[in-house]
Amino acid sequence: MHEIINGDALTELRKLKERGVRVDAVLADPPYCSGGNTTVARTSGTIYTKYLTKRKTPLKDFRDNLDPFALWDYSCAWMRACFDLMDDGYLFCCSDWRQILTFGSAIQGAGFKWAGVIPWHKKIAHPCQGRFTPVCEYVVYGFKGAPSSKNAQGIVTATPPQKRIHPTEKPVALWEHLLKILPDDARLVVDPFCGSASSGEAAMARGLDYI
Repeated sequence: MHEIINGDALTELRKLKERGVRVDAVLADPPYCSGGNTTVARTSGTIYTKYLTKRKTPLKDFRDNLDPFALWDYSCAWMRACFDLMDDGYLFCCSDWRQILTFGSAIQGAGFKWAGVIPWHKKIAHPCQGRFTPVCEYVVYGFKGAPSSKNAQGIVTATPPQKRIHPTEKPVALWEHLLKILPDDARLVVDPFCGSASSGEAAMARGLDYI
């Protein structure tokens, strides 16, 4: 079963529960809300230019501007909706350095056991004057129920896609690495913020169903 649903993440996750869907893993790349230090910077500064005015097809409803408390509240809500779809399973949430604690706290607030942070080494990044070049983003993850008996390296090296169809598109190789920890009897992966669906490509390559 492979299914693409165009709708609000919270609403559709709750509908999946009503359908009796059970999930083995969640791969999520939610809004980081880290495009600037102020609401003005996030809605009219460089992040606005990057995601709207420089795109061939601008995102007309791009709002990456929740404050830390609102982001935590929203993250707890969608993560809890994912928690309710699982018996045993993993949740993986992409993050930059600013939001690691927010997402880690939300994972626990939603009921998962916070298991750690996986650096994603991107190999290439824009230099930042006066700072170390941020060559890593991160994956914050946790699990519900019994953890897998498998293991995998706690770091991923994967170059971001050079030709993107979504402004924050993640490489398939990143998702493929995360799926290595799943047990052999895993069946279904859900991505509440699928974007370009590179997560779906990784799931299907593993032989998993995808929503």
